[in-house]
Amino acid sequence: MTFVIQVSRSVVIWPRTVLCIMSSCENEFSWTVVNVISERVQCDGRSVGNVIRLLDDDNTIPFIVRYRKEQTNFMEPDKVREIKDELGKLR
Repeated sequence: MTFVIQVSRSVVIWPRTVLCIMSSCENEFSWTVVNVISERVQCDGRSVGNVIRLLDDDNTIPFIVRYRKEQTNFMEPDKVREIKDELGKLR
């Protein structure tokens, strides 16, 4: 279960991810979808970005796992499926 908490000017996705924090001097730090997903599934951002791009290009999970191993850093099918699920939750 995910809770969204707004504290002053911060948006926090509890328990694991801070999406956007604004300080009192109005500096903004934003996390991209890739950063959020890589934090949630504990994978490097480059591989997660490649998986997202491949999924957006309508590639299937079996295709990605079998034929795009170098781009995904040899991810297991369950990890690619987890990235796909997290991407669906964020979009």
